[in-house]
Amino acid sequence: MLLASLLLAAAPALSPVIADPRRGPSGWQVVRADEPLPAQGAEGYLLLLPASPAEPGQGWLEAAVALAARRVPVVAVGPVPPPASVLPYVDGFAPEPPPQPGALSELQGRLGGMPVVVAVGDPEAAVAALAAGAASVLIGHPDPAWVGELGGLLPEPQAARAGTRELATAMRPADLATVVGLPAGFPGGAVVLPGPWYGGATLLADGRRAVALKKSAAGATCALPPLPDGGVLVAARPAEAGAAFENVAVSGERLPSAAEVLARHQRAAARQERVAPRWSGEQRLLVRVWVAELSRSFEVALAGPAFWEHAVGTDWEITRAWVDGVSWDPDNLPDLPLLEPQRAPVPPLTLRLQSSYRYELVGVEQRQGRRCYALTFADERPGGPARHGTAYIDAAAFGLVELDEVAEGLPDEVRATRSVTSYRAVELGGETLWLPSNVVADDLLSVFGGSATVHRELELSGLVIDAPGFAPDRAAAYARDHRMFRDGLAGVVPLVPDGRGGRIPGGTTGRSQRFLIAGAAYDPGFSIPVPYGGIQIQDFDFRHRGDQLRLLVAGVINDAAFSTRRGDADLSLRAFVQLLPFSNSLYLGGVEQKGQAVKAMRQSIGAGIAASVGVVRALLDVGFNRLDFSRDDATASNFVLPLGTFEPTVRLQGEAALGPVTASLMGEAGWRANWRAWGLDGSETPQKSWQRDRLLVVYEKAVFLLAKLHLDAEAWTGHDLDRFSAPAPSRFGDLRIRGIASDRVLPERLGVVRASLALPLSPTIRAEAGVDAGWVHDITGQYRAQPLSGFSFGLTAPGPWGTLVQGAIGYPLATPGPRRPTVELFMLRPLAHK
Repeated sequence: MLLASLLLAAAPALSPVIADPRRGPSGWQVVRADEPLPAQGAEGYLLLLPASPAEPGQGWLEAAVALAARRVPVVAVGPVPPPASVLPYVDGFAPEPPPQPGALSELQGRLGGMPVVVAVGDPEAAVAALAAGAASVLIGHPDPAWVGELGGLLPEPQAARAGTRELATAMRPADLATVVGLPAGFPGGAVVLPGPWYGGATLLADGRRAVALKKSAAGATCALPPLPDGGVLVAARPAEAGAAFENVAVSGERLPSAAEVLARHQRAAARQERVAPRWSGEQRLLVRVWVAELSRSFEVALAGPAFWEHAVGTDWEITRAWVDGVSWDPDNLPDLPLLEPQRAPVPPLTLRLQSSYRYELVGVEQRQGRRCYALTFADERPGGPARHGTAYIDAAAFGLVELDEVAEGLPDEVRATRSVTSYRAVELGGETLWLPSNVVADDLLSVFGGSATVHRELELSGLVIDAPGFAPDRAAAYARDHRMFRDGLAGVVPLVPDGRGGRIPGGTTGRSQRFLIAGAAYDPGFSIPVPYGGIQIQDFDFRHRGDQLRLLVAGVINDAAFSTRRGDADLSLRAFVQLLPFSNSLYLGGVEQKGQAVKAMRQSIGAGIAASVGVVRALLDVGFNRLDFSRDDATASNFVLPLGTFEPTVRLQGEAALGPVTASLMGEAGWRANWRAWGLDGSETPQKSWQRDRLLVVYEKAVFLLAKLHLDAEAWTGHDLDRFSAPAPSRFGDLRIRGIASDRVLPERLGVVRASLALPLSPTIRAEAGVDAGWVHDITGQYRAQPLSGFSFGLTAPGPWGTLVQGAIGYPLATPGPRRPTVELFMLRPLAHK
């Protein structure tokens, strides 16, 4: 015989017979959701539903999940079935009043296959209900003799009879036995079984006793005594000599619905919180910010002990810190306002009666070697950020294995984010728990009218569940002077001393930072080293209105940017002021052209509007440049200077964070209000308008702690470019190539690939080696599809007076003209913010 079995993993099994706690002693308990939950220890719970037409509320749902977290069955009891959204949270439904056996099939159809539990009064009604399809029966004072004999009953085509009365009769598939239910008050007498092919019979009533069978062509008959409480008669089928019954079970798994997967996960999560209410471990966060305008990234790493407790969150003590791979005093770091984006008010898998998310089960996938249900979710609330993603839920234990979340249209600095949270399996007391392992996130930011991308890696290690020293270890962390943060449902908030040796949420992370900067750069394109120094201010809440202000005052070069939010768009203003002219020379084929050096000075002002479209940050900027020229000591007397002019410009740029890859596409054009022939004897054709385009793709990865791999590819092209609009490689310009001197070539088309690796040499020194290779087509026609290449080696180390010092020396491998080294030095000192 074939036995079909549809399985849903982790669903608690209902016993065929349950002692009804409403009618006598029982291992089960009756629970009302509006009363305190009983102490655990029951074999199962009958959870009363509100009277019709009221529907279960959030409190009822939370009670159902809390009871199920005890890993026992929960059966809803009420006059009408609970709503379809609630059904996956219980293991069965017991209708009150109980239906007749003939109505069970229709009720199961309305419940979508939900197990039905029927209250009965005697053994005959129990056999009838189970044979009709009930999963379990509730009965007061069940006789232990027959409780274990009623599993998996199926209807028997013919009924047993006692006189003219038909008795409830079923077949037991496990051994093909016929099971007959005998009512309470059975007077005794002959019972005729449906056929003669039985080998023996057993009466189950106040114990087990064999009953003699009298066989005839009409059927097998047995004589039974009076049974005041009823009983069960089991008639066994005979087997041929030397043979045994073969029972073939065909098991198949039906894919559950999305609602079932979500409900089973929420019940498993509640169970895990009971088993592991707290844990401690070591937490490390790496934050890497890529700033497109500077063509470089900055890194900060923080580490220290973490303490997680249910309903509190994670309290994290910062005991170690690194800046750009160099060890730093964790208590003297500037405040970091861009640690994470705004979180969802309701996380996607949170237990809610009326969920704001739409769920869909899209299949089964492998994650971390486990078979997982892939459950997609999307926020359906109108307005606000768009949130969607996929949860990978263990098909065996229903724990969360991985969560991939995307949020777009966020209201603060972070406008779009994608995070992947991974969990690791931990065995505890025979149970599989899924504890957090790491989070990898990539954010797209709106900063000072431009954009930046942030890569975050959070890693947890050495997790210890419910350690005896949890409370004293956390208290010791509270008492120390290090910075602490709490990562809870509301996000990350500082923990400040409460004056009694503890910590409380309070204060805010700084929204404004100030830095002293200084440095110098030299390459063969400069006549002397170019020093710079001053102060940089970055305020992400300017005048406490949510606006952003960036200000760089560095003497010769000064820069400012302001942005404000208006609806879904950012409006920005920018300005650049150059106080002294820089000398600019012309090189052809690497040879400086005598007499053509010019001093140039540029000022600019502009306004922009930026908006996010999905994971893309788009910017439209319109501005004016003011170009002024003067003679150098070496300028030839017959060199006609370009006219000082206003240069209207327009720039359209899009940037996207795609995991560890940042992609940027820019188009820019300019027009010169008055421009005439210039150069030696006025031989240069005046280009009154120009256009240039750039594509940049950047990949960065933390190979291991404090080690960074950088790869990027950049392409430039343009039309009608001249000496003052071509994207020339330089120390202070938009384009840099390691080892290549400033203004050595004037590209019309240029492609560059770069690779570098930064490695820690000691706790206080990190080295970086890199090589660039490019191919250039010069606007002068002197350098066509020729290579440009160079390498550099740099060190980062802490300097005096709390500074961070970075120095690098580069050397050209392929370049026009003589090969000479380039040198750069940069110093930064954070200033305390009050």
